[in-house]
Amino acid sequence: MRQELADRIEQMLAAQDRQAEALAFTLTLMLERIDATAVVVGEVVSTGQHQLLRELLSGFAGLGDQVAGLRPLLRDLEHAVG
Repeated sequence: MRQELADRIEQMLAAQDRQAEALAFTLTLMLERIDATAVVVGEVVSTGQHQLLRELLSGFAGLGDQVAGLRPLLRDLEHAVG
């Protein structure tokens, strides 16, 4: 079920239309509210998974280029990484 949901979200974001922007905005608000960036970066750093951190930055950079609503998450992630 998780994979199905992830695939559907990815598919919707890839459309790069108004619905994708609305979804990105909603996801960004939810993730900011739970401070997901700090949690993810803290976990990655504490477990020494620096390659994963680079992959996350790269992935969010690509998504931020495609869907403007995700740019705040990219900025948060870049800021958290320093």
